[in-house]
Amino acid sequence: MQPLLIAGMAVASSLGVGAAQTLAALRGQKSGLDQCRFETVALDTWVTGPVG
Repeated sequence: MQPLLIAGMAVASSLGVGAAQTLAALRGQKSGLDQCRFETVALDTWVTGPVG
């Protein structure tokens, strides 16, 4: 198998888009998760939410 040279990468997650946003969220101790808030259901769970 031939080695594969990776010249770049992209990051997209609940922390943000790009390495700079991800690093800033990690440094700010942000999780990228928020409590789930359904209008008609009480569900104790966490989902992808706003960072900040």
